[in-house]
Amino acid sequence: LYNEQPETEFLTLAQFYAQQILQDYPELDQYYLSGWSFGGLLAYEIANQLTHKFRKTCQVILFDTLSVDMFKDFKRLKLASST
Repeated sequence: LYNEQPETEFLTLAQFYAQQILQDYPELDQYYLSGWSFGGLLAYEIANQLTHKFRKTCQVILFDTLSVDMFKDFKRLKLASST
């Protein structure tokens, strides 16, 4: 896991949690997720994977979390400033 690029590690982590949720609570059709700061981005991606890959319904509550679009812009700025 730690030898991959950060974005791949993030997606791998979200996939791990999505599969764990499905394994522990397979009978549910709807999931409620929440996260604070970085955990909010992770909860958002977990919900995205549960919705698109596994056809589950999710509601996500974010606390003090950058929007995904802001995070992408910040990531681009950070990568551009490090070169």
